[in-house]
Amino acid sequence: LFLFDSSGTYEFWMKDMLFPLDIIWVSGNSVVQVDSNIPAPSVESPKPVKVRASKAVNAVIEVPAGWVKENNISVGDKVAPALNPAWFRVDKQSGEVYPM
Repeated sequence: LFLFDSSGTYEFWMKDMLFPLDIIWVSGNSVVQVDSNIPAPSVESPKPVKVRASKAVNAVIEVPAGWVKENNISVGDKVAPALNPAWFRVDKQSGEVYPM
């Protein structure tokens, strides 16, 4: 889970990942984009894949590839309101996220 202080069209890349991911892009409490089965770098394709939000988001959820399909996640779905970044604080030293 990545929570951002301000909305933006953030970019993620798969550097150092060992397995493929699904990425769920969230704005407010709604899913606005889903990128499925993003491959990890491999011997055949060593360059990490980059993905970018097509609209401003304030949160990103990374899950193992296939999870989005298995759980029928799609654009427009609602997510827990607890994803509001104002309800969390990030420990600047450890990077851990805690509820307010």
